[in-house]
Amino acid sequence: EESYAALQANLTAVQHKVNKWSMDKDKELQSMKYSHTAFLDSHNELTQQLKSRERQIKSKAEKSAQEVDKHMQTLSGVDTENERVQASIQTIPRELAELQQQLELEKENMLQLQSSLNNSDRERKHKQAQLESGHDMYEKYLGLSLERQLKGALVFKMHNVDPKEPKRQFSFAVRINDDTEQYSVTDCTPPVHCLSEMVKVLNETNSLTEFVRGLRKEWRRMLY
Repeated sequence: EESYAALQANLTAVQHKVNKWSMDKDKELQSMKYSHTAFLDSHNELTQQLKSRERQIKSKAEKSAQEVDKHMQTLSGVDTENERVQASIQTIPRELAELQQQLELEKENMLQLQSSLNNSDRERKHKQAQLESGHDMYEKYLGLSLERQLKGALVFKMHNVDPKEPKRQFSFAVRINDDTEQYSVTDCTPPVHCLSEMVKVLNETNSLTEFVRGLRKEWRRMLY
């Protein structure tokens, strides 16, 4: 019985030790489990951070690639523009030569125009002088007087045309057109049916004296 009690005590002591060892191991396993779980959590977090960092790097890389592509396109456009500018620069000497020819031609045209204007001005002044210089002769022999109008026309008033009525007045107005440098005759009293043809001859011959004489003859012819 003592042996059985001793064995029982030993078994109890062994079981206690086993239970204690089991509990210690269980605590150790739990600790290892917690440590491993913490490690895995930390590893997972690090993994997520690495993945996030990887995505950021890829995004930046894509943006950088897009920027590089954009700059390459810009450089390509710059090259194209540079080629166009270079081509334009090469055409400048030819264009300058053409412009120089045009300028010379314009200068020649200007000189011709100036000469033409000078000639026209001299002709206009000559006609105006002719209108005014014959006044005394007309007045003396034809009973004619001149009256200048505001618009630049000269009114010819003539007497001694009608033998039956010497004081009867015959008149017409003549002026020089500023644009055409041609004579124009208006207000012919009394009217003469061939006046337009006479004015045409006047502009061809530039002889105002012959025009006045011819018009006087037409008036006298109309009286008979």
